[in-house]
Amino acid sequence: MAAGATESREARSREGSSCLYFFYDCEGSGGSAIRDQMIEVAAVVMTENLGLEPGDAERLGAAHYSSLCRCSSEIQEGAWLKHGIDRESLAHERPVGEVLEEMFDWLGERAKEVERLKQRSYQTVLVAHGGIAFDFPLLVTEVKRSHCEPKFRDMNLQFADTHVLCQQLKTAGDPVLRGSTKLSVSELQSVYFPTAEESHPDGQPHRALSDAVTLRRMFTQTPLSAQMSQLGLVSTEDLVQRWQLSDDTHQLSESLGLHKQKARSLVRQGESLIRLEERFRGSGCSEQWLKEHLRSLGVKRPGQTCLQHFRKII
Repeated sequence: MAAGATESREARSREGSSCLYFFYDCEGSGGSAIRDQMIEVAAVVMTENLGLEPGDAERLGAAHYSSLCRCSSEIQEGAWLKHGIDRESLAHERPVGEVLEEMFDWLGERAKEVERLKQRSYQTVLVAHGGIAFDFPLLVTEVKRSHCEPKFRDMNLQFADTHVLCQQLKTAGDPVLRGSTKLSVSELQSVYFPTAEESHPDGQPHRALSDAVTLRRMFTQTPLSAQMSQLGLVSTEDLVQRWQLSDDTHQLSESLGLHKQKARSLVRQGESLIRLEERFRGSGCSEQWLKEHLRSLGVKRPGQTCLQHFRKII
């Protein structure tokens, strides 16, 4: 029995993982995944876990998707200092919705190619460093803005965040990461690829394709590669629900002038800006009702920003 189990594990190891990983990165016009816009996106395939023939592995490993996106908002100085992309250079690029639909097609085509080569199915996973905090919510924001949600949901993607994994490894006493003060891509680069040539062979740090390629190298050419199976996966549905929580919180905070923590508390109680507006209308647009209702939810003194927002409805 034990011998059979060992043989089964070895067979699975030879066959490779059930996940097809795409390392993904995007750049934004600012630091908000809800308010700002995507201006660049890239993805590369991980082949090392698939057990492909050398020629197929080399060809797929060289494949990538990368595109700039048109931007209608100002690019914040902090974002520009990071990636160096200015708004003027994006004037003739394609709309983000068109870019994302093309990227989804590219991901789907690579997945079908791998499944054809291996004669088996895989779960497609987008992997980003800090993805849960920024890259993935920004993706959902642009998917919803661009009305390409049907294709996005049809992909049935899973999402994984290597920053979360590194935090867990550091807490568990990983011999390399336990001494790191930060776990950003730059910090990991300084640990695993100490020279500039090793860190960014193409000389373009903080650009989407370069960072996606660097992240893939870190999780295929260093001891981190052995930890890929520990990546936690988030489904498309769970990701969209998390995004909705963040969006509802942002709307309540920005429109009503509430502290973000209080806005999040209201959302967790089932409130949203849309629901509050509907109930306000249902009350006959009574400010007294609004004040009493908000107090019942823990907002002791609705501020002027809040009242001004609802007065616009009257």
